[in-house]
Amino acid sequence: METYEIIIGIVTAAFLIFLRNANQMAHRQKVVAVRLNSYLAYWKSLILERDLFKLFYVGVSWNEEIREILSTGGKATDIVKLEEEKKKLLEKIKESLESDQERRESLNTAASEALSKIPAEYRNEILNYLKATEQNLIDGKTYISDEDASYFDQYTAHECIALKMRLISLMSGVVILLLHAAQDEEFDMNNYSSEFKNILWQGLLVSKGIDILSTSMDQYSSKSVLLLTLDNMGL
Repeated sequence: METYEIIIGIVTAAFLIFLRNANQMAHRQKVVAVRLNSYLAYWKSLILERDLFKLFYVGVSWNEEIREILSTGGKATDIVKLEEEKKKLLEKIKESLESDQERRESLNTAASEALSKIPAEYRNEILNYLKATEQNLIDGKTYISDEDASYFDQYTAHECIALKMRLISLMSGVVILLLHAAQDEEFDMNNYSSEFKNILWQGLLVSKGIDILSTSMDQYSSKSVLLLTLDNMGL
């Protein structure tokens, strides 16, 4: 009888520890979900301010296409094929930019006008600002840390970290293009079509990631601590 009671006691203690850990995780998930939602709202506002909604919508549509593939029993190869189609689309845009002289001249004029409005002494400050923004992302000052991301399920954690890295890649691409533009007296977009294509691609991935995480964070935020606790326990 004593042995039986000891076993029951050990099992009960183990369950209570498991329950406590699951509950603590649920509380952390709620807090981090609210923080990340705020950061995502900030990036969305920047997209709207810069009139980049069309690019953002392409990323949203891409996610919808993936969901359609999965809902109809599609395979991973179908999703990979879809990504290749998006890359081909960007390659066509790049080729169009290189071959369409009127569009290229229009972009060159717009870039020259934009740069001419920025005094030379302020250009370095703009570049420093972009670099500081990038560093703040890395340090978790304007985004959640990798540790925070680990509180979510594996897929969501992966998307959190991937979005951060893509934001950094996007800003690095913009910094490089600005440096070239500022130093090139006769700036020609045709000479930087590959860099421009890379910026567009990173922008697509960023918009795709923001859409995925916005949906995921809404789900985490809408669930009660009790439901999250049960999910963490696999119940």
